[in-house]
Amino acid sequence: SALWKLNLRFDAFKAWEKALELNPEQKTSKEYLEKFSNEYGQPIAPTKAFDDFYAFQSIKIKEYLEKNRETKKNKLKF
Repeated sequence: SALWKLNLRFDAFKAWEKALELNPEQKTSKEYLEKFSNEYGQPIAPTKAFDDFYAFQSIKIKEYLEKNRETKKNKLKF
């Protein structure tokens, strides 16, 4: 995929997922997702250490955003 070759891993991944959403029989997207995803369900990184780091990072970002969302909701209640 052109996006993958340009090192736009997450964009490529989203494009393949969208292609499968629109056409579940799309073989190429299925193959790319299987070939280029890691055990965390994310695009593979250049090394295993980065796979772990990116997975940890995405968990922490999600936690931060959830915490921020709750804080804003609480402020709006008052």
